[in-house]
Amino acid sequence: MFDRNEWYTRLSEALERDSDGRNKLDADEKRLLFRVELGLYLLQALGFSDQPVDALWTVLSGLPFPSIVELGTEQRRWIAISRILLPFSSRSSWEQALRQYLRLPLGVRLYDISDDFPFEEQILDACRSSTIKSRARHEVYQRALNTIPPPARSKRSFARAGEAKITINTDKGPFSVTVTLPDFLTEDLPSPEVRSPKECRSALPVTFEALQGIAAFMDQRLRDRGRDPMWVDRVEKSIHYHGIHNGDVSDEANNTAIHLDGGGHIVGMVGSGKSTLMTVSYTH
Repeated sequence: MFDRNEWYTRLSEALERDSDGRNKLDADEKRLLFRVELGLYLLQALGFSDQPVDALWTVLSGLPFPSIVELGTEQRRWIAISRILLPFSSRSSWEQALRQYLRLPLGVRLYDISDDFPFEEQILDACRSSTIKSRARHEVYQRALNTIPPPARSKRSFARAGEAKITINTDKGPFSVTVTLPDFLTEDLPSPEVRSPKECRSALPVTFEALQGIAAFMDQRLRDRGRDPMWVDRVEKSIHYHGIHNGDVSDEANNTAIHLDGGGHIVGMVGSGKSTLMTVSYTH
């Protein structure tokens, strides 16, 4: 788990000092202000200032749109960090945040978004405030895009030996139970381990022949357990694709490797082989 709020702490304190009585914001409003503006700043940093303000959710959704796939490594890293910091990966959540943002005092907003026009008709570059400028805020937004958020620090303490009360919320209200923890369960508790992030891996190519080989392996495992094989038959009947090279579709099916690189999405009818491809690729 990451700390999603630490990045704007000093910014919040500065806004508190600089605001007059008319533009005073509570903690929730400041969080909304900084999150929405970080999202809009991300669009600017990616070169999408000519796009409508509602475009952010498509960037954070993880869908491989051509304009996203063509971005450089640094820019894709900004998106990955923003997906941790910002809860706006759906259209509804982002548009709701924009509606709440435009209700904030105009004197604190770096973007003049209106409720007189649909969001998809409001171009980001035209919505930048001509009166409110904040270089310090922009610097914080840029720093946030370039910094992996620190691990979240839990405020919960370890349980001690003796009686402990556990309360959970249910649809019928809070439910509590008391348990007794013996000494041996609370002795020599290990310190939590914080691991450094893994380096990005290169794309994994998977050929149709490799899928057939993995399917044969999976069928043999089924036979070993006394079950009927099915995976080779499913691969050969269901998986049928044509590679695209320089815009040209290959005439021959299954003659090029499928490159698995990060998240991906498969669109197809029921029974078209989506789950078969996913399961066999995962086993590979």
